[in-house]
Amino acid sequence: MKVKELKTIIKEYNHPQIIGMYYNLSEVFINYVAKPNQIFEIRFKNIAGFRCLDEGDLTSYWGNKDLTGKWLVEITEGGWQDSEYVNGNCIVSKQDSEIREFLIMSENDCISILSTDAPEIAKTLHNNT
Repeated sequence: MKVKELKTIIKEYNHPQIIGMYYNLSEVFINYVAKPNQIFEIRFKNIAGFRCLDEGDLTSYWGNKDLTGKWLVEITEGGWQDSEYVNGNCIVSKQDSEIREFLIMSENDCISILSTDAPEIAKTLHNNT
């Protein structure tokens, strides 16, 4: 698997959690807790597909040292899209160079996103108490 880390406004995280997700036919919104009292909204536009799995269901990914210490990556080779293509269950043409695959990781869940656009990330809550 080949991955590329995305630079985002989330610089630090501690026990990250995905706490919600909303899909409206063209966009996916994900609520992500990077560390206590810091909630971010991650928005993907132009969705071609997505899946949410327990991190234990992605055991084949965890041997990849390029995923260690990261929370969001773009998978450029060997990810979900490639495996669906190889298995004949291609949900998006492998030939469609516009579609990119992203992986959001947390302690309990992981979300794979197929989209033409990189995510937009905004801080939604910060509480110092």
